[in-house]
Order: sequence, then C-alpha cells, then structure tokens
Amino acid sequence: MLRFAVGQAYLWCDGDELTLIDAGTVGSAASIVQALTGIGRRPEDVAVVVRGGPSWCSVGRAAHQPGR
Repeated sequence: MLRFAVGQAYLWCDGDELTLIDAGTVGSAASIVQALTGIGRRPEDVAVVVRGGPSWCSVGRAAHQPGR
C-alpha cells in the first residue's frame, strides 16, 4: 500500500502483470514511480490502472507517462 497526504494506492502483482489500484491525487506520480523502482519494476510495467473513487481526483497523475 502507498500512503499519500490524501488517500492511498495499492499495487497488485499477479505473475508478471502489475495493477495499480487508485493512482492518488495530483502529485502522487513520484511516489508511485519510487515504489515501482523499489521493487525492481518500471511505470510501463503497470498493465492496468483501476480508478478507486467516484471523482477524477483519484486518477492522480496516472495519465502522465512521458514517452507513451
């Protein structure tokens, strides 16, 4: 689980596939990337992002993926 100032996100690993459940609020991208690199993975390894709330604030910076 990744904890943010507001809310949290979960990273689920099923074999080689990663799922990010709730991407946090705007500004959470660096924490998510740090968590991914901490387990030897990269942002492009995340195959699925599940929005965890009823508003767009839960999408965070999920769409911000330079080079994609």
